[in-house]
Amino acid sequence: VVALGHDEVVGPNGQTQWSLAVSLIDVSTQQPALLSRVTIDGAWGWVPAENDDFAKVFRILPEANLIVFPFSSWDPQTWRHLGGVQLIDFFPDRLAKRGVIGNAGWVERGVVHGVDTVLTLSSEVFQVMDIADRDQPQLRGRLELARNVLDFAVLNGTHTAQLGGDWYRGDTSLTITPIDDPDTASPVASIHVPAPYGRLFQNGQLAYITSVEQTPATSTTSASSVTRIKVVDLTNPAAPVERGSMTLPEAIWGSYGYWYWGYGDEVVQVNGSTLAFHHYAYDYGWYDCYGCSGRDGGDWAHRIYLVDLSDPDQPRLASTVVLDDMRWAWGLRAQGNSLLMSAYDSVQHGQQWYARYHLRQIDLTDLDHPMARAPVSIPGWLVGTSPSGPYVFTLESWWDAVNQKSRTTLHALELYDGVAYLQSSTEVDGYLNGVEVVGDTAFGVVSSSWQESVNGSTAYRSRSDLVTYDLSTPQNIHRAGQVQVPDSWGWLRRVAGGRAFVVGGAGVFAFRIDDPSQPTFDQFFRTYGWVQDVVVHGNKAFLPSGYYGVQVVDLNTP
Repeated sequence: VVALGHDEVVGPNGQTQWSLAVSLIDVSTQQPALLSRVTIDGAWGWVPAENDDFAKVFRILPEANLIVFPFSSWDPQTWRHLGGVQLIDFFPDRLAKRGVIGNAGWVERGVVHGVDTVLTLSSEVFQVMDIADRDQPQLRGRLELARNVLDFAVLNGTHTAQLGGDWYRGDTSLTITPIDDPDTASPVASIHVPAPYGRLFQNGQLAYITSVEQTPATSTTSASSVTRIKVVDLTNPAAPVERGSMTLPEAIWGSYGYWYWGYGDEVVQVNGSTLAFHHYAYDYGWYDCYGCSGRDGGDWAHRIYLVDLSDPDQPRLASTVVLDDMRWAWGLRAQGNSLLMSAYDSVQHGQQWYARYHLRQIDLTDLDHPMARAPVSIPGWLVGTSPSGPYVFTLESWWDAVNQKSRTTLHALELYDGVAYLQSSTEVDGYLNGVEVVGDTAFGVVSSSWQESVNGSTAYRSRSDLVTYDLSTPQNIHRAGQVQVPDSWGWLRRVAGGRAFVVGGAGVFAFRIDDPSQPTFDQFFRTYGWVQDVVVHGNKAFLPSGYYGVQVVDLNTP
């Protein structure tokens, strides 16, 4: 009997884990005996089928002495998904683990076709593999079925650049398409650029691709991660050229989408040819007890790496800013030649705990010698800055114990000589998300919920509103306009092209903001899946949506 299950094994890091395992069991007597077992790479593995359908995916071919099946698992060392189609030699008395056929996306099937050929099917590609050498399967042919668009940019107004593929495994490509047909099956060009956890930044005709690469542990070294930055020249869209690349000595996790919610970013582009990477350090569950978390004996400094890409053939690490006096910091923002970031600490006064926030500023006028300024005490976290002048805007939330409700306030502050002076404040009625400051206006979505009695029962209600705040006079900031989002919840995704785009559960809502004091609902776009971004070019909005490709909507259509 050949059985597929899980086995408790000791992983490469010395910890116990549950891994997929294939076992060969002799049941010819009343005392079944294990003859052989092979363990599949990774922990908590699974196969893409229910128990009743295992025969469709777990294929045993005695005449070929072969077992073939697709699987997925998780590598706890490198924090990456593993998977593909596993090959196992099958003999009457033993099993032998052979190679794995890698496949972009979530692999669904592995089918033996003729002699020494396996067909693999995933959520993204169909492959024809030569398994004459079962330890090193070779690719014969590959057909893209769905382009998993992760990041998107418009090139010259004539083409699009799309970073797509398997985000976890890094089996990704930079694909160039005509702007009028971003989902074409025949792209202008495509270049394979492996980029696990990748992101795309654009600087004119150059694409900067960032990724995190893992090095597995060996008998003498621990697993490690580095950040890689690659430059691709798109001057000729039909013939992309890889230019220079470089690595940072540690992983910068800048691709999980925190910027989506208006919290800032961990990787930002400064003046086109500079990328700033924030390596954060958290106390995990012990924000206020350094000794409890072992912080005193570890490296808990926040570091900001400044990468100079002005020479695309020779990217360089211009400098590193070390901030070792912060406990929790996040949300890099670029303003001219400066970086800004919020920092959080908590202090205890008697039996009460309080939050204390600071603004951190780094002057990048001299990229090789950046200057970190002293922390500035601010109420709440940074959400934006004035286009010119010394004003910053923060959002502060706290629990009102008297009225038993959460309260949020938007503040305007003037920075002068290392001190933030409060100019004015306005209270927000509800939870404000996705704040984006554009010119003299702040945009956001306020969500609120409440209970009401209906026929003797309690009903729960919720609503979301697009709100605008007039920041033109910092001494008197105030709510300027408000309009309800036609959905119970929504998130502000982008302000561009005279519109504010709010993502809801059903699609994207577009609001005209020609007069910020009177935002008006304009259009609704039903979307195929979760929208990664909204990129406006001319009268078109491009909605990169993962496996659903790039949806294009006409902003002029009534």
